[in-house]
Amino acid sequence: MRSRLSRRELVGGAALTAAGGLLLGLPGAAAAQGTADMTAMLGAVRLEQALGVAYAGMAARARLGRDLQDLLLHLADHERQHAAALLTLAEYIGVLPPKVPTLAQVEAMLPGVRAAVDRGTALAVLDELERAELLGFYTDEQVLTDTKLIEVVGAVMCSDAQHLAVVRQMSGLDPIPTALETGNVR
Repeated sequence: MRSRLSRRELVGGAALTAAGGLLLGLPGAAAAQGTADMTAMLGAVRLEQALGVAYAGMAARARLGRDLQDLLLHLADHERQHAAALLTLAEYIGVLPPKVPTLAQVEAMLPGVRAAVDRGTALAVLDELERAELLGFYTDEQVLTDTKLIEVVGAVMCSDAQHLAVVRQMSGLDPIPTALETGNVR
């Protein structure tokens, strides 16, 4: 079963900025591939930014319990670090930095974040978000051509797989389901 959320749903769709597209200046197929790299990286940065905001916002909810709040703060920090690393490379290929969304904007894009008011709902939302994130990065790995982009996306993907394993373990689920790297569950 695939995650119910796609990367497009997570970040509200990714569109290249006109300036970013002009910076490529490459003809034909090379420009199309450069555009694919740029689109993937912009979506990845937006996703990591949104999840950093979502997790920090969820951590403020007392009914989650201290251990889950601590995990959420830790994951929020990781997502911000991922966004920064991805943004550095995204800017290198001409992507303009997107503005970090507010918690209200993230909750509008991801209603599950707003609904995560207790331990059970928060863990379920975390599981779904991390699986969708992995699926998005797995998809990105299929289209990226720049070696540095592939390396960084792969590293972020590994970290997010660890996030999912910890979330699943905290939920009392098998921490390492089949096809972990794609975000799929058994």
